[in-house]
Order: sequence, then structure tokens, then C-alpha cells
Amino acid sequence: MITILAVFSMTIIVGFSAKSLVISRHRVAEVHTETGVSGGVVTGTSVSTGSALSVEKEPEEQVQVEEPIQTPSEMVIDTSGLDAFHGFMTENAYTIMEEQIKTECQKRQCKATKKLNYQQTAEGSFDVASFVLLSDGGIIRCDYNLKSGAVSISQTEYSEADIAAMHNAEMKAEQEAMERQQAADKKKAETAKKKSQKKAGTKAKKSKDKSKKKFSGRKSATKKKAKSKVRKK
Repeated sequence: MITILAVFSMTIIVGFSAKSLVISRHRVAEVHTETGVSGGVVTGTSVSTGSALSVEKEPEEQVQVEEPIQTPSEMVIDTSGLDAFHGFMTENAYTIMEEQIKTECQKRQCKATKKLNYQQTAEGSFDVASFVLLSDGGIIRCDYNLKSGAVSISQTEYSEADIAAMHNAEMKAEQEAMERQQAADKKKAETAKKKSQKKAGTKAKKSKDKSKKKFSGRKSATKKKAKSKVRKK
């Protein structure tokens, strides 16, 4: 009986110990799950006071620092090709025009500019339209009033070839007009010469006729005088 009682007691103790071990492991699993959700990832299979836990920290929020906006340095633009404007433009108007063209060059990243030879002028007007070539091939129109000094620029759709064609067409028209004028002047001079020659011929003929009549009158008077002397004798 003592032996049976001892075996029975040992069975109860072993069962109780096993139940306590299962409960303990279950609690450890719950703690492990809660720690993983709230604090990050936990490495290891046991949780106890003083044990080392490896937890990944959440990345700190990055603070974006706004960098100051840097303005591009001013381009060096060669405006020596605009010197021809000094021939008819005031210094103040030239300065205004030059600054306007520089601004346009900075927008288009052009480094040089020059004045083209072709200009448009209207007869009886003080307005002069000139054309400026940019280094990117673009053409800018510059309008200037010789009397008021007002100056302005504007973009065009022309190409350098277009300006050259306009210049050649104007030169041809001027040449043809000059040739027509020369022909008219020549014809006028020939007509005047013919009139002058005709007038001179008429005058010479009248003078000759007058001299002939005068000579005839003298001859007739001599004859009369001779006859008169014969009669007296």
C-alpha cells in the first residue's frame, strides 16, 4: 500500500509539473508575440528578466532642409557686333537696346549677337527697323525712332537667309529704279539737246536770211546810185 501510495503521489507530482511547464511556455509565447507587435522584432526563444533582446528601431523621420535657390551667374555676352547702331542711335537708346538684347540672349542661352546690314526705312518717316542675329540663329527686330529716340525689340520668325533675300530684293529694286531714272534723264537731255540744236539752227537761218536781205538792199542801192550818175551825165 505504501508503495502504491508513493507511485500514485509521484504520478500526481509529475502531472502537475508537466501542466505547469506547458502553462509557462504558453505565457512565454504570448509575451513574445506582444513584444514583437509593440516594440519590433525579438530574437531568442525565452523571455526573462535581464535577458538581451535585439529590437530594430524605427527609422527616425528625416527632416528635409530646403537649400537656398541659387541664381545662375550672368552669362558673358559678346555685343561688339552691335557697334554699327552707334552710327545713328543715341547713347541712351543704345544702352536700353543692349540690355534688352542681353536679357533675350540669357533666356535663349546665346553668347553673341550682331547687327545685320539690312534696314527698313519709310520715305518721309523717322522710323528705322534693323535686324539683329543671335548666335542660335534667331533674328530680333529692333525698331528705333530717329526723332524721339524710342527703341524697342521684338522676336521674328525670319532666318538669316530671309533677311539676305529681303536685302537683295531691295537692292535690286533700287538698282532698277536708278536705271529707269538714268534712262529718263538721258532721254530728257537728248530731247533738250535736239530742241537747242533746232533753236540754234532756226536762229542761224534767220540771221543768214537777214544778212542776205541786207546785202541785197545794199546792192540795189548801189545800182540805183550808179544809174542816177549816168543820167546826170
